Amino acid sequence: WVICCLSILIVTHVYQHYNMPVQVTINSVSGTSPYYLYVCDPDLITCFYATSFTGAPFVYEIPSPWDTMNEFCVKVIGSDGCEATDCGST
Repeated sequence: WVICCLSILIVTHVYQHYNMPVQVTINSVSGTSPYYLYVCDPDLITCFYATSFTGAPFVYEIPSPWDTMNEFCVKVIGSDGCEATDCGST
C-alpha cells in the first residue's frame, strides 16, 4: 500500500503565431523522482509517453500533431507509482 503525494503545476506557453511548438512548463512537482511525463487528450483516453525528468522547473515541447489540439492534459507518474494530472489549453 502506497500513500501517494504527487502534485504538479503546469503553465502552457503558446507560440502559434510564431509557428513555434506549444511548450508546457512544470513549475513544481513533489513525490518520488524520476518522474514520467505523458501527454493525453482532454478525456485522458489516449496518452503517449513523452519523457522522464527528475525535478522542476521542467519544460517540454508538445510534438505534432498533439500541438494542434485546443486542449490537452499532462500526466506525471512518480517512480513510486503515484500520479497527478493537470490540463491546459492552447
